[in-house]
Amino acid sequence: MGFLSKLIINGKNQLSVSKNKNLVNEIVNHTLFENHPESNDKNPIQLIGNTQDISYKNVYEERIHQLAFYDSLTSLPNEILFTNRVKDLINTNERFTVFYLDIDQFRNINNVVGRANGDQLLIQFSERIQMILPFSSMLARLSSDEFGIIITDYMDIENPEVMAKTIIDCFNTPLFIKEYELYLNLTIGISIYPSDGSSYEAILNNASSALHRAKSLGSNQYHLYSSKSNINSLKQFELERDLRKSIDNDELVLYFQPRVAVKTGRIIGAEALIRWQHPIWGLVSPGEFIPIAEESGFINNISDWVTEQVCMYMGKWKHEKLELVPISINITSNRFVRSDWKEVLTNSLKNHKVDPSLIEFEITETTLLQHGKVVESAFQYLKQLGIRIALDDFGTGYSSLSHIKDFSIDTIKLDKSFIQQIAHNENVEVIIKSIIFMAKGLHMNIVAEGVETHEQLEFLKQQECSEIQGYLFSEPVPERKF
Repeated sequence: MGFLSKLIINGKNQLSVSKNKNLVNEIVNHTLFENHPESNDKNPIQLIGNTQDISYKNVYEERIHQLAFYDSLTSLPNEILFTNRVKDLINTNERFTVFYLDIDQFRNINNVVGRANGDQLLIQFSERIQMILPFSSMLARLSSDEFGIIITDYMDIENPEVMAKTIIDCFNTPLFIKEYELYLNLTIGISIYPSDGSSYEAILNNASSALHRAKSLGSNQYHLYSSKSNINSLKQFELERDLRKSIDNDELVLYFQPRVAVKTGRIIGAEALIRWQHPIWGLVSPGEFIPIAEESGFINNISDWVTEQVCMYMGKWKHEKLELVPISINITSNRFVRSDWKEVLTNSLKNHKVDPSLIEFEITETTLLQHGKVVESAFQYLKQLGIRIALDDFGTGYSSLSHIKDFSIDTIKLDKSFIQQIAHNENVEVIIKSIIFMAKGLHMNIVAEGVETHEQLEFLKQQECSEIQGYLFSEPVPERKF
């Protein structure tokens, strides 16, 4: 309880603020008698007072501080507090290490277990890490599935890597969220002050670069920042920054890789493959920027752009009286989740007067089951239009034979990792023979990807494979050359 007192002494107003009445009286006596020693009257001339409860202000201030500097789910420090701590340590010139942690495939985990269970996973995740960190360290939640750690009590350079391995190994045992038993894979990027930078921007950017490098190495990897990897890190950063502007800046281009009939050697189709003509880094392959697009959600915009471009080229070729062959377009199941996909597709077909039977959509095994019911419904609609469906990278995912019957698949594209084993691995050859036999029995077309040698071609001919695609016949080429 706070008290606001108004004193009138010799006709002048004086204000005092106190938390209790006794202290107000002390202030009154001190003011009246010490400031006015000539007065022998021990009673105040006049005292006007009121009380006001201001304790709620403290509660609000604490709440505002919590919202500003702490994560609402895990109660960990947030990015602002994390950055401030780095700045403070640099100001004191104290040696410290920054770790950036990322939970691999967290978005997919969230889709499977649900948002509420995903939140519980993050809480348990942070609690487990805190149990193994030194007392003086700070663990912060920087974004949805990215965390940061600051550790200040290292005695030698090897300890950060030991700590990174300890963090990864602590998730060898699962987290239990209701009925789910979840194993987590992490990637960790590490930078050290002052050896990896003299400013907080440099330290944090280098930790982020190290994290990207760790991701490129695979799951459960850590990477200690090195200036030698700075060029690759810069490229990754600029690709992430510039990708969303690539369509507006007219930087994306289509290449076409022919699909060839094994029996006749004639081009009977092609796959549309995207490239990015970056203004600084030149022609960037999809292997570099497609993962960035998938992570950011921009992959849907790219899919729509490719569809529109293919239809535009089809209309152009038709106008030039060139022979048309079906063109296959890569697409992810996420595109079918957005409600506008039918309208975008039909508008492209209609605007360029393209026969839908000349379009084939390729979807990978690994994305086929992410939105099973939605994909199945989308496939039915595409079949009604006359568009064909191909299962890409067959054999590399987990759907394989057991789920083909559940979807309206027209074509199986046998992954190049199988083709490369021809003449080197008899077991793989048996698998290839079985897949071709199965495809024929299900009245499906089969395409062998990545055919590069005559030996591979002869084997596929013997097995009566329908089509091949690969460098033996042609690399992907620009539209005019195609």
